[in-house]
Amino acid sequence: MSVNGVDFVNDNTQAGVDLLNRALFPSATGQSFEFVFESAAGARKTVTMTSANVASSPVQNVRVLDTFAGKVGYVQFNSHIALAQQQLINAVNQFADANINELVIDLRYNGGGLLALASQLGYMVTGPNIIQNGFFERTIFNDKHPNTNPVTGQPLSPVPFYSKVIDYEAGRLTNTDLPTLNLSRVFILSTGNTCSASEAFINALRGIDVEVILIGAQTCGKPYGFYPTDNCGTTYFTIQFTGVNAKGFGEYADGFIPKTNPVFQADVKGCPLADDFSKQLGDPAERLLGAAVYYAQNGRCPLIEAGSAGFGSLQISESRARLDDEAAGKMRLLDPRYQDILFNNKLMTELQPAEGNP
Repeated sequence: MSVNGVDFVNDNTQAGVDLLNRALFPSATGQSFEFVFESAAGARKTVTMTSANVASSPVQNVRVLDTFAGKVGYVQFNSHIALAQQQLINAVNQFADANINELVIDLRYNGGGLLALASQLGYMVTGPNIIQNGFFERTIFNDKHPNTNPVTGQPLSPVPFYSKVIDYEAGRLTNTDLPTLNLSRVFILSTGNTCSASEAFINALRGIDVEVILIGAQTCGKPYGFYPTDNCGTTYFTIQFTGVNAKGFGEYADGFIPKTNPVFQADVKGCPLADDFSKQLGDPAERLLGAAVYYAQNGRCPLIEAGSAGFGSLQISESRARLDDEAAGKMRLLDPRYQDILFNNKLMTELQPAEGNP
């Protein structure tokens, strides 16, 4: 596979790396690059891609599936950004109107973002009765600051499960209630790109005894976060804190690992499966979503045997899984620092109370 004639896998020259970064992270619109892809069977395909402005849609493929386990809600959630708040509210309202029995949240490509938004999603999934004796996350700085936030100067207190709509532009809670689903179990679809605020969401739910079933691959392992700090036109992102859930657990630096029989605290009950690049996300026949529905119907992971991923009577091809792993390796950017800095992070936001409230 190549980009403008540069071997994507084997070229380790600085010029090659620079070209690959320009192709994958263009600095302006209208820049074109020629990509040559090779399938597992050896067939090659050439595609020319031109950079353009694209409107972000962090919440996609909201749907309700009729299954033997009842109505299963599915939502693809790609980024914890402020734009996602209303889209998540709309999705939860749709699920509530459909009276779903189970919920699948697809976080496989969600690298993180705003902790406050992850907290809001946790509340919308669970509701007031489940969260009443817990909190979303307790922030921990180093041993020099055990009781006070060194950035804000305020006493340290746990991040709650926010139950209100947030005005992110003003950095203020509103008086508008969030909708809730009142679920005590949720299915999470994951890969190594499930990171930071997405992992904090998983950890927070486990901290209040919500059953999390993890379907897919081990998450990235990033329990750390920071406050973006502006200085003379440059914004600095330095690791400043870690976080623990209501049970005091936060040691998942190696990620959360889906296990059929969990042993360690970072092990999460679920099904270890490779990502499925052969189906559209949200397709019930897609491997991870199909496995989640199978688990909801049967209380266990699907068997891994010869065949293709299917809905209900799911079968997984081991050879296909190996090919997917190889493809993922080839698609790994030689210098991924830009995406890591910009997206795979846990951002702390200080919120003011709603107007009229102390």
